[in-house]
Amino acid sequence: MNFDIREIPFSRFGSYLMLSRDPKNPDDPAIYLRSAYDINPAETGKVLRILLYKNDKPLFVEPFAEPWRLLLKTGEGNTEIFFIDEYTFAVRTHKVDLQFEFLNRVLYHIRPTSLSYRCLDWKSKLFVTLSSTGGELKLSGEKPLKFIFSGDELLVEVNHEERKPRLKSSSDLIKKAEEEYKEWQGRIPSVPDIYRSTAELAWYILWSAAVSPLGYFHRPGILSSKNWMCGVWSWDHCFNALGVLSADPELAWNQFMLSFDVQCASGKLADVVTPGGIQFALTKPPIHGWCLRVLMEREIVDKDRLKSIYEPLSLWTRWWLEHRDDDRDGVCQYNHGCESGWDNSTTFDGGVPVDSPDLNAYLILQMDVLGDAASRLGKRTEAGLWKEGSHKMLNRLIERCWKKKQFISPRTGSQRYESSDSLINFMPLVLGELLRSEYFEPLVEGLQEEGRFLTTYGLATESLKSPCYESNGYWRGPIWAPSTFLIVDGLRRRGKLALAQKLSESFCNMVNGKEGIYENYDASTGEGYCDPAFTWTSSVFLLMASELLQQKKNLDAD
Repeated sequence: MNFDIREIPFSRFGSYLMLSRDPKNPDDPAIYLRSAYDINPAETGKVLRILLYKNDKPLFVEPFAEPWRLLLKTGEGNTEIFFIDEYTFAVRTHKVDLQFEFLNRVLYHIRPTSLSYRCLDWKSKLFVTLSSTGGELKLSGEKPLKFIFSGDELLVEVNHEERKPRLKSSSDLIKKAEEEYKEWQGRIPSVPDIYRSTAELAWYILWSAAVSPLGYFHRPGILSSKNWMCGVWSWDHCFNALGVLSADPELAWNQFMLSFDVQCASGKLADVVTPGGIQFALTKPPIHGWCLRVLMEREIVDKDRLKSIYEPLSLWTRWWLEHRDDDRDGVCQYNHGCESGWDNSTTFDGGVPVDSPDLNAYLILQMDVLGDAASRLGKRTEAGLWKEGSHKMLNRLIERCWKKKQFISPRTGSQRYESSDSLINFMPLVLGELLRSEYFEPLVEGLQEEGRFLTTYGLATESLKSPCYESNGYWRGPIWAPSTFLIVDGLRRRGKLALAQKLSESFCNMVNGKEGIYENYDASTGEGYCDPAFTWTSSVFLLMASELLQQKKNLDAD
């Protein structure tokens, strides 16, 4: 498998470092070293600009990326780059020189050995050490700081703390890097042959977006992307936990728990967590009970793990009940579109707060799962209270938000609601068997109404009939992985297997065969939009493709 580093960064499991071309400037011949420590490395994370030179002239590079090797080809000579650990990559050159230009203010640079320079990048707070293990490293400029390397091999170490330079050749470690990735590749979920190539890309994206504990990350985590969204948003992590579950249950559990490690004392989960900070101003929808149910069904949640999540999940649920029901009518609200994860959905066009049916469906399901968890932990009284709360909220949701054979999203404390036609109002399908047929069946019918949501590629997030539909409108039309997967899961649990399979196939066919795995997709053309290396799309693709293969095996067995 190879990939374009304009779309997919070259990185490795556990590392905050990545190498890529500038996606906004295809004529730029340079390779950029960026750090994923900040939330938006495209703007703030650039550290080094790397150019290949011959006879004092920069060379245009054709990059050839494999998961363990980046080959930079020119007509004059080549360079290979290998990550040899989370902090270090080796650069091997053949018939070309390299220029390293620091893009930010360097507070100081020193020469700890005759073969190396250490520099403190003030903006990124990183120590960058360049060490020659076979060649000459020369300072070539001060403002900006530049170095020229002529020789066979250079090591680049990037750390958040000072370390002694590594001066040993990387020869013995390069093969190990390839072996490490191939071990991960060997655990890829099985998918139909037609999806194999895209599955390998998705599997690399998940591997390369995983980072080690650092700062506010108390355990390994999988970033939403290493392009522009270098954080863990408090619902993205649930899909990525499920995406790696079959291959690495420990990583899956760590990914699920990462947001709870930094939970607010009130019970609120952060909107996003990065190694360097936490954003609590907003939050994200409570799909964690839904995710925990899957983890429990897959039998990776033993009693100790269940004890560790029960109180945090209870606190999280009570936070919504106490802080997002201003009119105390038993139906919870979103105070901003971004709290729903559907940032600019048309359901919020009339203002906020909004009593959105998806939110209450998630809480109904979450309380039901907490009831099951409490039973397993011997907390019978609490189990009964959670089940009762789930049942009461379901009845209130129907009383408040059911109108004309579908759910609506009224303004909190009012009967007014937006007349827009957003898929968000169909998300109670995630309730599956918990939602009675008199409500479930009309939703299924509305979902399949001709020319509305269902397209060749899956489910649009705004009806194609709506005057508010936008083909590249973020949550105002494009197809997204999370909305698709939550609905498919609810349909499966209710026995709507044919429709669930149809949606899965449409989604997988849409994602399949493209250069990247995108944040969202055009509902009419299947074109990918926004970030081309998005992890929750990768996870959902793998989950759906794997399920399609299992369904085929079951049919063949019958």
